Amino acid sequence: MCLAMFASTFTLTSCDKDEVGSASNLIGTWEFIRAEGWGEDPDSNMGERVYFEYDDGGDFNAVVFRNDGTSSWYEEYPNSNGYVEHYDYEFKNNKIFLSEDDDEIFNVLKLTSSELVFELSISEYYDGKTYKQYYKWTLKKMRNQESD
Repeated sequence: MCLAMFASTFTLTSCDKDEVGSASNLIGTWEFIRAEGWGEDPDSNMGERVYFEYDDGGDFNAVVFRNDGTSSWYEEYPNSNGYVEHYDYEFKNNKIFLSEDDDEIFNVLKLTSSELVFELSISEYYDGKTYKQYYKWTLKKMRNQESD
């Protein structure tokens, strides 16, 4: 249970942490239909943000989540000769955890039987500078079954 206090009105509101969707909704083949976000360049004036928006997923165009906890991220789905990354995953507390990327935990904003929206915030320290990035993807379900 979370409590939020609004200082201006001194009102207390209680709420339960809402689940955005069930793990069973995640199983299937998803097509990336939108990607948006920004990146900060510490070498520019005051960490200027560069915004981007794509009518597809950017680097990937599909992902398959399976009941056995494995996933495949496709650059050119369903072309099996294209670039594919495979990860074990876990969905809990409105987050997708990938086995190979402990620091890249996807926060799920929406999960229905037909739509998935998730985001990722990254802050990396490299060569004495902090680089920040934010990504948000929207996907639609292509198939309910676990196919490649």
